[in-house]
Amino acid sequence: MSSSPRWVAARLLWLPVFALVLAVCRAAFHCCERGPRAPRGRATRVVRVQHRRDRAGSKAARGA
Repeated sequence: MSSSPRWVAARLLWLPVFALVLAVCRAAFHCCERGPRAPRGRATRVVRVQHRRDRAGSKAARGA
């Protein structure tokens, strides 16, 4: 039954419907996923943190 031509046709007809619903959801919620934008003319603030690694201490902790 699952390999009959009608079953296959019914499943293939759902693909454009699914694609349309997915496109509508993406368009509706795309702005929410990206978060707020930075004001124009003002650079965004990037904070970078660099951790120092103590090689001798990490080797001793691993037992090497």
